[in-house]
Amino acid sequence: MDSKSRMQIPLYKILEANGWHNEDNQMYPPHGTFWISGNDNLPIFMIEKMHENAKNTLQKIVKTSHLYFGKRSFQNCVIDLESFIKITREIISEN
Repeated sequence: MDSKSRMQIPLYKILEANGWHNEDNQMYPPHGTFWISGNDNLPIFMIEKMHENAKNTLQKIVKTSHLYFGKRSFQNCVIDLESFIKITREIISEN
């Protein structure tokens, strides 16, 4: 395993610096539409996987936008996912 694979990224600290909040060891985006729980320090390959999963989830949400009860809840979900995708893309590009 190379040193890049072993490198631990402090994801929670990075999310908090970007407007997310920690409640009971779960990280919530600004609109609180979902949460992330688990270890704070993650290897880069896990962040890459989370990034890909978030992108796929966003695509599915956009395709099913008509199922949301309100436009605001849909917009907030999209904004929160875009925030996570942007943050993880920056982490990946820096590492």
